[in-house]
Amino acid sequence: WTQLGATMYGEQAGDEFGFMLSMSGDGSIVAIGAPSSDENGSNSVSVRVFRYSSNRRTMQETQAKRNDQSIQDKEEWIQVRQNVLGGASGDYFGGSLSINKKGNTLAVSTWVKIGTGKNDYVQVFNLENYE
Repeated sequence: WTQLGATMYGEQAGDEFGFMLSMSGDGSIVAIGAPSSDENGSNSVSVRVFRYSSNRRTMQETQAKRNDQSIQDKEEWIQVRQNVLGGASGDYFGGSLSINKKGNTLAVSTWVKIGTGKNDYVQVFNLENYE
């Protein structure tokens, strides 16, 4: 196994980033949830979507890398648009998530605690104008 790009980390300590995730069919898009994120209220949860970018080197860059081993590869995970946020505090938005094979449609559900008077819900997002 070879790691693709750098390790991705949560935005806050204890946000449980990576607790749930889903990957596109070709592995180039990954949606990662953080169920204890407080970005939109306590335990409102956030989902971040990343695209893997593996830029090809020019001939000159390839030669430079051969001569200087300190030159790093241009492989990285790039966040696609802004975070997808839960609606309100305590929603636990992202209780489950799934991204389609192409990586441009994301479904996210909640798991609201019993006794809060809130209903669970599912939202579906389309990433428009995405290649």
